[in-house]
Amino acid sequence: MIAYSVEDGIAKIYLNNPPLNILNMNLMRELGDAVDRASHDASVRAILVGTRIEKAFSAGADVKEHLPDKAPYMLDEFKKLIEKILFNEKPTVAAVKGACLGGGFELAMAFDFVVAGNSAVLGTPEIMLSSMPPIAAILMPRISGIRGALRVVLLGENITAQDAAGMGMLTKVVPDNEVDAEALKIARSAAGLSLAAVKILKKVFWAGLVMDLSEGFQHANDTYVKELIKTQDGVEGLRAFLEKRKPVWSDR
Repeated sequence: MIAYSVEDGIAKIYLNNPPLNILNMNLMRELGDAVDRASHDASVRAILVGTRIEKAFSAGADVKEHLPDKAPYMLDEFKKLIEKILFNEKPTVAAVKGACLGGGFELAMAFDFVVAGNSAVLGTPEIMLSSMPPIAAILMPRISGIRGALRVVLLGENITAQDAAGMGMLTKVVPDNEVDAEALKIARSAAGLSLAAVKILKKVFWAGLVMDLSEGFQHANDTYVKELIKTQDGVEGLRAFLEKRKPVWSDR
């Protein structure tokens, strides 16, 4: 259900669970294992997740696994997967085509960068089944604000890629046949950064979302002084700029 490869420092992970890449627990575990593999591979500098199925990034979690006997296990598995992506120390990119609904939508929102095709359809229809999308309920207000989040989560509306981009949910919308190329372009750009700096910046970014502004500013300053500037890359980047040369990253 997963295709995995590494090329030029980019781990390419593609969902392939016909017909709609339904996220059952087996696929969640496989994807989580693939993300772990990329995270622990020193040759990987960015992680890209896409789909081998043109009509769906993922149409959501398996409804059968929402029933009382399986729901606690499914939700725990999904939470672990989301956190592996959301808090990953490496840059992550999602390439979204077709249906991106329910758990598939929540999965896509966990990535640092999300590229979607013009015809992509996004949303969380769980409320229509008297259910709820737990990840989206917590994550979406932080991504798109209260009004945009409520439109998607509470009304259960399917929205276009253009609407989603307007609400801050997507990095870029491109023609359907350009999704993979554009996602790869962003992954390559991110792969050229110092992983030492990326790791520290992402940690500050997410921590700051749950702090008040003053506390967040101080946390960012402290992290810069106590962590970032003490890395080899933190000094290398500044010296390279001053010496008018390209930096050579050690990722330390």
